[in-house]
Amino acid sequence: MPALLSILCSHLGWTAAQHWALDADGKSMRVRYAWNASGGIADGFLMAGRGVTLTQESGVVGRAWQAGTVTAEVDLEQAADYPLLAAARAAALRSAVALPVVAGGEVGGVIELVSDVRRTPDDDLVTMLATAGVEIGQFISRAETAQALRRSEADHRTMFERSPIGIARISSGGELLEANPALLQMLEHDVDTMRTSAWPDMLRAYDQAASRSQKAPFLAGITDGSSLQVRAATGAGNWLWLQLTVTSIPDSSGVPEHVLVMIEDVTAVRETSDRLSEALEAQRDANANLEKIDRTKSEFLSIVSHEFRTALTGIQGFSELIRDGGLEADEVRAYGGYIFNDADRVNRLISDMLDLDRMESGRMSMRTSEVDIND
Repeated sequence: MPALLSILCSHLGWTAAQHWALDADGKSMRVRYAWNASGGIADGFLMAGRGVTLTQESGVVGRAWQAGTVTAEVDLEQAADYPLLAAARAAALRSAVALPVVAGGEVGGVIELVSDVRRTPDDDLVTMLATAGVEIGQFISRAETAQALRRSEADHRTMFERSPIGIARISSGGELLEANPALLQMLEHDVDTMRTSAWPDMLRAYDQAASRSQKAPFLAGITDGSSLQVRAATGAGNWLWLQLTVTSIPDSSGVPEHVLVMIEDVTAVRETSDRLSEALEAQRDANANLEKIDRTKSEFLSIVSHEFRTALTGIQGFSELIRDGGLEADEVRAYGGYIFNDADRVNRLISDMLDLDRMESGRMSMRTSEVDIND
């Protein structure tokens, strides 16, 4: 911009120039650039301009901004609304002309030219300045767009290089174009190995995982933000669980140009999840065993209750016969044997109940011994 101001002043014979740029709020303007010939008389004037904020009511610059047309102040001495009047008098400046800088039909700034001689712009000069204002506006717009693009590209490059998450840039044909340092460090590969073997292996793993999940293969159409987990080997031979999140990047016509793949190491999360699943499965098995034991215990207690009642009835009956007397000695011995057998039966039932209790509490111990299967 200073070079453009220099050209305008030199070719048109003006003493100095300053570029008033629109503030972010769109309600005021400040000096962004200025030009004055080396050792020129307008140094103090330009210095004063840097401390001023203009509105649409501020003199010749404000009128040019408001109207969107070239505006002149032939006699600065008579311009009571000129905000730099004192500085202009001190620099012996006599006239000023302001041309709006227009881009996209909107005024984005104003270029003010000042002269130490009184000047009245003719129609040709006004037309030329109006045209110059449009061309300068287009130039500034293109320059700002290019600068924003460079800044955006620099930001993206910085993010790519410094991201703690692995990032791979993949062509529309599936070839690895670029891998960031985090990905290379994660997989312990260099770029060539990633390109020739590690990425093709990962791509096959992705397609297999997609098939199991009933999703489209990598090259058959990317849904932005879709994620899958795959296993991949590092250069050291270790296996990692990786989560791949895929996003397509279109060109200017909207056609996918390449694909960005965000790759995160989720090995710890996956292993923890697997251990939790195994623990839950073991708990389900344990619960099923407990339910089975509980059913067995209920059935056993029902049988034992019946067996107890039968044995106790026999013991009670034979005991009453012996108590009442009048029995022969052989009958007493026989009844005593019956009582002994029923008591032994009760003892076995109690042993079985204790064994069941030990099984339920996990205190049952197993021992092996030889048996004759023919017995």
